[in-house]
Parts: sequence; structure tokens; C-alpha cells
Amino acid sequence: MTSITQTNPLWKEDKIRNYLPHMTVPEVEVFLECSDMVLIPIGALEQHAAHLPIGTDFINGVELCKLITQERDILVAPVLMAGQSPYHMAFSGSITLSAEVIIKVHMETVESLIKHGFKRFVFMNSHGGNAAITTFLVDQINQKTSAVAVATKLTLPSHLKNMLPNVINEEPTAKLLFLSEALKDADTGKKTSTIEMTKTGVWGELNPNEATLERGFKNVQNNIKACSEFIDRWNELVSIK
Repeated sequence: MTSITQTNPLWKEDKIRNYLPHMTVPEVEVFLECSDMVLIPIGALEQHAAHLPIGTDFINGVELCKLITQERDILVAPVLMAGQSPYHMAFSGSITLSAEVIIKVHMETVESLIKHGFKRFVFMNSHGGNAAITTFLVDQINQKTSAVAVATKLTLPSHLKNMLPNVINEEPTAKLLFLSEALKDADTGKKTSTIEMTKTGVWGELNPNEATLERGFKNVQNNIKACSEFIDRWNELVSIK
């Protein structure tokens, strides 16, 4: 008898090594014999103007994590597609979750994985609006569980890093105030929700048509290399204890 999966024209996914949704129980048990480390992407479902999918942040985070786990033994365990995006809610299809929900879901995820023997957690944040939540989540895991957690994020391309001094004008007070007021829910009255500052949802002046496959490939490879080196160093430090 032919299985539904084999005949479903929509099912295109190939099995990915160390990707929890694709793994069997015996495969997880074998994995635990060589590693106790988990990589959890935290993304978002929100507008990305008219030319990119709503799942851009989630897809970027998960797919990068899949590539990292092909290089090193680290379990990839995504549990939420949506993140905190209240300032994008004027754009159809955007979804936002409260900080409380995001933290609770991930705390319970970590607690579940701890019971199975996982001890170290790396959170890959691929959405700027989740930055504060991710920092707090990591602290809560370290304060309240037997596990050790750290946070990392997608790094900015070099051309964007070079733009930052001009954006903040090298003035720390301006930076602090900007981050405190920018990109907030329209209900706060700060008038910094996305729709209040840009009718298209686009930030910046670069033309999307100028993006290149080569630039994207280079950025991805840099992220994989950085994360792989971090994993190696953490494993080295653990072996010293």
C-alpha cells in the first residue's frame, strides 16, 4: 500500500540531519550519545514589504540552523513560527505574540528537552523585535533550570554595519532614545509603528533588485563559520571541566 506522503504532490521536504521535526526517537537517543546541545531559532511572521514572504524571518532562521547542524552536532528544534511584531499589524497577514507567550513556550520547550538529557541551548534570533525577549529568556533559563543557555543573532552585512554610525551620529543618548521609541505598537501613541513611518513596509533606500546570490551566499557562509567556531570553542571549554 502506497503511503500518503509518497503520493502527496505538496510534500517536497527531504529529511535533514539533526533536525528534530524529522527525527525518530531512536535517532534522538543516538544523538544524545555525542552531543547535549540544542539550537533554537526564534523568528517571526510579519510583513516584509510587497516583495518578500511573511515568513522571511522564520525561514531565514530555520534554514540557517539547518545548515549549521550539517557542520556540527547540534540539535535544531524550532517550536514557534511567530514572534513579537505588534508594530507591523497594520499589514495584512502579520502575526504577533506577546512576550509572555513566547517566553513561556520556549521555557517549557527547554524544560522538556532537559528531561531527555539536553544541557546546553543556543538561541538564534532572526528578528530584531525578539532581541529583548531572547535576552530575558536566556537569563530565565540560566536562573531557573539546570541548563546553560546563550543567545546569538543573525549578523548584519558589512555594508549595513558601516551605515550604523551615520544612523546614530555616534551619539549614545540618541541611540538609546531611538531604540526606546522606534518600532512600537500603534496603540502606544509613539507614532513609530511601521505603517506610520513607511506605507510600503520598506526600511532603507537600497533597491531589492540590487541583491545578488553571491552576496547572500557569502553572508550565510560567514554565519555558519561563526556559529561552528562558537560551538567548537564551547565544546572545548566543557571538556576542560
